[in-house]
Amino acid sequence: MAAAAIPSSKVFYALLAGDIKSLQQCTADELRPFLPCLTRIALCQPLDMSEHGRRRQKEVLSLIAGIAETNIVKEELTVDFEELRQDAQKEHQLYKKLGPGEEQAASQSLLAASMQHGLAAEFEKSPQIRKFRLVLSEILRIMNKLETPFGLESSELFECDVFMDEVSDILCIAVTELPSLLPIIQVSESLLRLEKGSYFLCRLIANVPELFDEVITSMVLNGESMDEVSLAGRCRTLSIQHLCLMNPERAAYVQTLLLKHHRHPGLALSLALDADEKVGAVSREAGPDAAREAACLKPVGVVTLVHNIVIDGDDQMKASFAQYMKLMLQKFRRQKSSAVTRLRHFLIQRLLSFRRHHPQEVVRAPNLLTAALPSESVELLGEEEGGLVIDVKEGKLPEGGGGVADSGYLQELVDQMEIEISDHESGDGWTEGDGASKDESSRAKHPHSRKRKPSFDKVDFPPLSLSHQLSDDEALELMGLLHCCCALKVQAQMYLTSEETAAILNLIACTCPPFSLAGVQFVEVSLCVLLACPFLISIEECERAVVRWFQWLVERLPDFEQACQGQCSYGEMLLLMAIHLQENQLVQIESLISGTLHMKVSSSLRSGHFALLRQLFMKVFTEEVVCAHAVGVAPTLNLSADMVGCFPIHCMYQLIKNRSFKKHGSSVKDWIYKQICTVQEPLHPTLAPLLQEYVQAILLSNPASRSNQGSPSSSSSTTSSSHASSPSLFSYPPFTAEEVLMLHYLLLYQDSYLANLRTLLAQSGNTVSSPYGPSILAQIPMKQLLQYARQHQGTYSTLYPSFLRLTATHLPQLCLAEEWLREEGLNGGDQFTPIIRLSSKKINPEFAREVLANLQNSPSKALLLLTHLSTLPPIDLIPYTHALVSTLPLLLEPCVARRIQAHYLALWSRLNTVTPKKLWLDTVNALRTARSLMLHPVTLQNVTEDPLVVLRCDPRVFRCPPVFEISLRVLAAYTSMSRAWLAEHAHTQNCVAMATSEASSSSLAASKQQRDELCVALTATQESAVVQLLLEICLPTKEDKAQCNLGPQLSALREIQCLVCSYIHQAFIADPNLAKLVHFQGYSTELLPMMVSGVPSMHICLDFVMELFSQPQIEKQQFAVQLAAHVIHHYPLTDAMGVAKDIFKQLSTLANEIPAHMREVYFLPILPAIVLFCKTFPPLSVEATNFLVTLSKLSTPLVETPFTGSVSIHASGSPQQGSEGKKTTSSFLNSIER
Repeated sequence: MAAAAIPSSKVFYALLAGDIKSLQQCTADELRPFLPCLTRIALCQPLDMSEHGRRRQKEVLSLIAGIAETNIVKEELTVDFEELRQDAQKEHQLYKKLGPGEEQAASQSLLAASMQHGLAAEFEKSPQIRKFRLVLSEILRIMNKLETPFGLESSELFECDVFMDEVSDILCIAVTELPSLLPIIQVSESLLRLEKGSYFLCRLIANVPELFDEVITSMVLNGESMDEVSLAGRCRTLSIQHLCLMNPERAAYVQTLLLKHHRHPGLALSLALDADEKVGAVSREAGPDAAREAACLKPVGVVTLVHNIVIDGDDQMKASFAQYMKLMLQKFRRQKSSAVTRLRHFLIQRLLSFRRHHPQEVVRAPNLLTAALPSESVELLGEEEGGLVIDVKEGKLPEGGGGVADSGYLQELVDQMEIEISDHESGDGWTEGDGASKDESSRAKHPHSRKRKPSFDKVDFPPLSLSHQLSDDEALELMGLLHCCCALKVQAQMYLTSEETAAILNLIACTCPPFSLAGVQFVEVSLCVLLACPFLISIEECERAVVRWFQWLVERLPDFEQACQGQCSYGEMLLLMAIHLQENQLVQIESLISGTLHMKVSSSLRSGHFALLRQLFMKVFTEEVVCAHAVGVAPTLNLSADMVGCFPIHCMYQLIKNRSFKKHGSSVKDWIYKQICTVQEPLHPTLAPLLQEYVQAILLSNPASRSNQGSPSSSSSTTSSSHASSPSLFSYPPFTAEEVLMLHYLLLYQDSYLANLRTLLAQSGNTVSSPYGPSILAQIPMKQLLQYARQHQGTYSTLYPSFLRLTATHLPQLCLAEEWLREEGLNGGDQFTPIIRLSSKKINPEFAREVLANLQNSPSKALLLLTHLSTLPPIDLIPYTHALVSTLPLLLEPCVARRIQAHYLALWSRLNTVTPKKLWLDTVNALRTARSLMLHPVTLQNVTEDPLVVLRCDPRVFRCPPVFEISLRVLAAYTSMSRAWLAEHAHTQNCVAMATSEASSSSLAASKQQRDELCVALTATQESAVVQLLLEICLPTKEDKAQCNLGPQLSALREIQCLVCSYIHQAFIADPNLAKLVHFQGYSTELLPMMVSGVPSMHICLDFVMELFSQPQIEKQQFAVQLAAHVIHHYPLTDAMGVAKDIFKQLSTLANEIPAHMREVYFLPILPAIVLFCKTFPPLSVEATNFLVTLSKLSTPLVETPFTGSVSIHASGSPQQGSEGKKTTSSFLNSIER
């Protein structure tokens, strides 16, 4: 189909977008293919009955009024489609009875019955309804053959040029009015079997533009893997190409479908070539900026397409494309219109186009290139030794993609390919690039070839010149082109002609790249291409050019490094290549090339040309140069403890240990990082000491050499930070050895930094870089890595002890013993499988949040969801963290089922094993009151400095045991974190003060001691405040007392008290001094029974109770007596009786010393404690009786003297005593006297 017959893309876009103004600017010829659709819009009742809709309908009507065929289409729209549908349905049923591929006689057709002439003649004389019947008869006949092998169907009606417009109109209307009878997909497949099917298909899709994607997707999915080989593939390819011309914006979508489903590789290449040609045309007309904008809207070009297929594609895609290339080169190489021939045309054209940077350069080109160049752009300078000398400053190959205009060049290209491929297949020893191999025999085999095979001795390789330097964009473009050629040769096995190899080598060895990052990338890719394609070097002139290029790279290396500011350089790659080539380490060379070009090149490294290339490298890079840069040796791949022998890591360890890099100013940080990233389990025993020595080397070296050795004060911090935050390094399970090693390095560096901070400050002039910040450490799943190392201690036997020590020192919140015990219980417990299944609706975080937010109204649904989540592994619960934490406050509402709260607690515990840091902070903010959260959300720094923030939450938390347990676990974590942070902060300040202050050593020592004491005091104050607040929470309120009166069942207060006692017991065990501090501060005596019975470590109070009793404050003395009574009663030890006797002695002494008006205030609260002493140790009744008799005698005047007023016991918090105290005291003393 001619390009003019393809419907206009401008009209297609306007019709699809409903842009009437754009349609009004189109001509009648452009609107004609879309007439059925436009007529339906203008005449049928619109869906939009508004004024705007009616006005638009009138505009469309006026738009088509000037088209002559409008009345015909209008008449076609008035036929009885219901009658047509019934008859066509009967016809369809008859075809089903006959079976696929069977045809019925014309007399049996219900649609084409009584036909006296041929289809075309009958169509011309028939009315509209009859024409519809004839078209439907033909299309149903072809549709019946869809299940048969593909073949072109003959149809007089669809092949007549006179009726093509009218037939296409009828077909479009029929498909629109009878969609169930004529599915668009089946109709499209049927049209492919017609000679002019692409014409009708484009007209059909033009009138239903909304179905473009559906049709094109079906055509691609039903396509062939080798499109240019079969008739079906060629017909389908042609139709898809025409559809893409009608809708160019969806060509990129078509190309993506082709690659995804491994269909029509030739079509994908053709679309890429068309896109490159259009971009090139735009670049020549409007400039490179407009070309880049146009490229964004087009399918990917050839270079990108080859990269996506050959390099990034899966194995199936690579194999399919390689098979296609092999088939096209071997059996269809003489097809001048094939996509592969167009591809070769494009490649040689682009390769030659880069030579325009050498306007005065003269190249003695081979005959084929001379014949291929257009005469108007070639200046003939003379003839020399059978070759023509040409000026290539404007030299380029013909534009286009292999059409008739390029037949001369393409014929030459096809002939040359046939000569060289035939020589290769005949086994005469010729390889690509060998210009001297059997010209005469090849010419005899192929007499149609007008040119003899060119030789390389006709090509000059001029030296590089800075006056003809490429730009960055040109260097990147040429780099992609070289990469593309190498991929086609190595991966797709495409044969390169002599001209193509000459052009590639000329661009590598004679092109001056820019001194920039793009230039470095170009050099690296060129080096790898040269190693992957060593056949590019075949004659002495090529060898001299390559050696000259190597020398130029060495000379200009400082220029590249200076231009890139040390960010990148190709020097390392040159050195690595030289090292591997000297040792002939082909595996390492292959790995290096594969890492750069992302493709395997093992077969190329074992050819004779590679040995020649190896010799050229060794001419430039001598052994002395390689030894001077031994640090550049590649790390050992898959290093593990199972490997024996001497490896580079042993050499590096000794060099670092001896501080050799300090002498030469070499950096080893990148080498160490690469080695870490290539280790495997079990861990090599040298890795742990290597990291230790490296950290010591970069921290303890002098400032002048520290930057060279990779100190984080310069580039190492940035490098390591980027490594640490890289998603590819620290991810979720399964973890690997390199992640554990990197975390170990971070902790090791922080520990060494703090240990040597004073020395670092002295060396660097009171300024030193800080360790890795919280922003980096926050991105690392430390808890999971610690668990992983703990579960695989045998694998990390040389690393785990140090790793655990560092973690406990700097991250104590991750090493809480209680949490570890809980984790073991979670890991060892069986997974609960719910009997009740959830609905078929997919469970996702958003759905979970909605269900949990409505748990009060639908508790059963929430319980089912929580039960389902309980069966998931902890790592799979991470997406549900926000949904669970954000709905925690709903658990505080009354009448929430305890089972739901228990499920919440279990899920929170499982999440705490994978993402504790984020979970803790989100929990603190979620449990705060809405007002406090709106004012200032808590940050990690806030809660680290003041762990009491955790208890500044909704008061209802203190009576909801499951939620309160969560708060206590968060509180314990942040308390330990705060303790470590305060110690680190004090140490840092001490080091800074000692490094910056000019005071004497004695004053500095005193200042340091004062800071340490303040740090200890602040830590103790924080932790004692936590205990005091928790004890205050345990005091019963009026509601608690009312609940206790209902029965003996376990109350919420009792559960809270148990949780608090467990927390306080752990705190007392961790720091016994905290117990002493809390009791010296005092608390309500009402809580003493709870504390003594619920905190097993309370027995240590006997060690300091006498010291507490010796305090001058009356409140503390009273509290000491009551505390001793309860502790002795619970722990009736031998030493406890001596403590009780001492207390009685002190009380007897105090009874005589206390003023008379204070005796009742002092002794009345401790009288129950005396009774408790006697119950515990009955022998103490004598001491108790003597004391009470003495107290009775001293208090006799008080019985007769009324006592008024009130006294408040401060420390004990006992109820206030008023005027009723007199009656109580008198009755108690009277009972004693009796």
